Amino acid sequence: MEFSVVDSVLLNSSTEFRDPLPSNIHDIDIHSTGDNNLEFDQSVAVEWIGSSEEDTCSCASKLLFLLSRDALETVDQATENKSLVGFSVKCEQDAYNLYNDHAFENGFGIRRYKQRFRSGNVSLSMKSYCCWKEGKKLQKGTENKSYTKLDYRSDCKAKLQFSIGVDGDWTVSKHIIHHNHAFCAIGQRHLLKSHRGVDREYLEFIMLMKESGTKVSDIHRMLQKQSGGVSSLGFTKRDAYNVLESERSKMFD
Repeated sequence: MEFSVVDSVLLNSSTEFRDPLPSNIHDIDIHSTGDNNLEFDQSVAVEWIGSSEEDTCSCASKLLFLLSRDALETVDQATENKSLVGFSVKCEQDAYNLYNDHAFENGFGIRRYKQRFRSGNVSLSMKSYCCWKEGKKLQKGTENKSYTKLDYRSDCKAKLQFSIGVDGDWTVSKHIIHHNHAFCAIGQRHLLKSHRGVDREYLEFIMLMKESGTKVSDIHRMLQKQSGGVSSLGFTKRDAYNVLESERSKMFD
């Protein structure tokens, strides 16, 4: 399958591109892997961001993949047939992990969505999680801006809904499995926001090394090599900077 129209998809919501798309954007090698996943020529992404081939993994956190509009209606049939209705877990974190693990297997991310409380009570009766492409960007005025954040959302309706009993059991009551967009390639799915995170052990190690004078970029590079790559490490260099800034802010609260 050949794709002709290409969009750039920004994954890290805290990062904004201020540079225009590369002039050779339509020359980027986009092809299908045969299971409706998309791949792209990473050398173009590296050249655009202005880094070397060695920093491909860190660059990919800003530019995960190039998505064709022609592929918006393609979905993975394996996901179509795998419903989670009836699954039961014991707590909110397990509920999130259940859908997030399912999302990782199929190449999409998730977000926390809606929740409902029992009347006259503070306990939850329903909570749902949605696809990371749910919703659409609100248009706020038409004035010219120096830059605009790229919007990756396609108003996808896929979601997982839990009914929470008075005994505390979380049971999947609804699972909308159809997506209106192509899934992320296997080689880039670890860069989706819901699949990234800095564990407490890593955070304490990074803070200790930073206090000893080691640069965060060097610490991340070392951890990346030690774990076998950024896909095994589970977080990008930008994630490390963000979590350190978050910890620093807590000290002044």
